[in-house]
Amino acid sequence: PTVGPPPMARASATAPSADASSASSSALATSALYDPPTVGPPPVESTTAAPEDASAAAISASGRHRLYRVSLRWLADRRTWATAVFICCVVGIGTWLSIEQDRFMLVAYRSNVQRFADTYGLNLAEQLRSAVGTTLAVGALAKVEGDALTEANFDLLANRLLRFYPGIGELQFSPYGVVKFSHSYSGKITPPGLSLFHHELLASGSRATIRAYPGRLATTPGPQEVVGGGDLAVIIRHPIFTTAAPRILPLNETQTGGATLGPNDQELGCATEEEAEANCYFPGPDEDGETRTHFYAFATALSRLTKLLEPVGLERLTNEGYEWQLKVLEDWHPSINKTDGVFATSPDSPWNVTLIDPVIVNVTVSEIGIQWVFSVSPRGGWAQRDASFTTQLVLVAVFTVIGGMGMGCATVAGVRANYKLSQPNA
Repeated sequence: PTVGPPPMARASATAPSADASSASSSALATSALYDPPTVGPPPVESTTAAPEDASAAAISASGRHRLYRVSLRWLADRRTWATAVFICCVVGIGTWLSIEQDRFMLVAYRSNVQRFADTYGLNLAEQLRSAVGTTLAVGALAKVEGDALTEANFDLLANRLLRFYPGIGELQFSPYGVVKFSHSYSGKITPPGLSLFHHELLASGSRATIRAYPGRLATTPGPQEVVGGGDLAVIIRHPIFTTAAPRILPLNETQTGGATLGPNDQELGCATEEEAEANCYFPGPDEDGETRTHFYAFATALSRLTKLLEPVGLERLTNEGYEWQLKVLEDWHPSINKTDGVFATSPDSPWNVTLIDPVIVNVTVSEIGIQWVFSVSPRGGWAQRDASFTTQLVLVAVFTVIGGMGMGCATVAGVRANYKLSQPNA
């Protein structure tokens, strides 16, 4: 059953609503009769956003502003700058250590190269002194035998000396400057009859050798090209003086004694008495302080460069990755003018190639007037770095960057989190 007022009561309750509706209609009719129509443009539809839309837009703009402030706030945090300073210090210290260690390694490497280059230079000087010793031995025999020295006796002595000194290729005996005996293992010998005082390339050096004695026991006018062979060789000549030698060289004005000169010959220059005193008179030291001696002969040790350098072992330098050059310091023989005094090089370093900052060894044998320069440098230069050190340096740099980035990201995240917690509307 319906619970409520009786039907009559409901009707009376709804009656006021009907009366209100009737009153509203009457008011509208009256307004239409007495209010004139408005003249003007049609009403414009309002574009103003609803209050709800405006509120959402304001909240969105405020959020973006807060996010922007949060994204830059980490730059003002001390932890960010501390992390940046730490990374810069680690990278700077690592770079400094790398440069210092590289410099230390270069100094140590260069010192090591200098040390074994000095060793090679000493070996070369000893090889030259050995050659001088062989000429002194031949000279001693010639003083005893004189003109009675036979080829058989000379060959016997030369054979024993060449066995004991493997770097020497040939021994010669030249009375009055004319080659008489020559002994060699290789089969290449200087032709007998060659006159050192008549040959245009040998005359001046031969006279200088005689005049330098006894200040110099021997001289080496070279390295130079071998007469008749074309190879470069070191020629060491020791002058021999005896009391039995004539005062003036007993040589003809020309080597053959005739009126014509050979293709490489020149006149002796002793035709007159004045010329003979100037060019063919070579007094020696007094024997026993009383008897005057005069020039008698040359004892010569000839070493082709390949033979001379073989016992020194310079090929090991080439096999270990080094370049080297041998050069006469000054007053070199005219036959090596085209190479500016360079007479021996490693196979991959020709004479016209300048070595990169080489270590220098002075090869000096004062008793025979030798002043050479031995230069050594690594093939490709001195920029040699240890592969393990480079790997370690790269790993340190990589892990430093990774660690720095991790610390930076953690700092930024912490700054943003603290800022968000400090905002009431976050």
